Amino acid sequence: MKVTPAAEGRFLNLFDLLEDRSSVRRFSPDFVPLPLFSSLLWSVYGFTSEGRRVVPSAGAIYPMRVYASVKRVEGLAPGLYLYLPREAELLPVSQREASRELASCCFGGGRHVMESAFCLVLVALYGAICEVYGERGVLYAHQESGHMAQNAYLAAAALGLGVVAVGAFDERRARSALGLSERDAEALYLLPAGFPSR
Repeated sequence: MKVTPAAEGRFLNLFDLLEDRSSVRRFSPDFVPLPLFSSLLWSVYGFTSEGRRVVPSAGAIYPMRVYASVKRVEGLAPGLYLYLPREAELLPVSQREASRELASCCFGGGRHVMESAFCLVLVALYGAICEVYGERGVLYAHQESGHMAQNAYLAAAALGLGVVAVGAFDERRARSALGLSERDAEALYLLPAGFPSR
């Protein structure tokens, strides 16, 4: 399924977005319109109209993947998806969304993951970047995930959505929840998102 960012919406200047940026841990049961979901996804790891990524990467290697566990997005069946940035498409991975499994990975219960309309998972594939930079490649992948998470916060503020970056979870259980087979793959961030609870 194609996922392209919305052309319209409430766009503020950067300083307003930085003021509005916040961590949201309580979500409403409302469905998120597909254009808002697509815009947030694009903001995390998409390509610009000039063919560049929206975040920097050491050596332009871009070792990250973005998975989306979807529960309540209009026009999108619940399930687990892999975002293909170059094609601006979602690749179905499983018809069963993984929010319960991802929530159980979180230290403290993961209520915010269970309540969210969808949860993005930022996954590093260390092989390619460590082949170039050695052990420092791990650091560079972690830095890249930080760029991606900050973009998610700023885009959420612009789109009227809420998001929270979660790093307190069991990585091995998250691997299992996503069905990751690559030995060098590691989940770095969970980004549960949706409309903030009223």
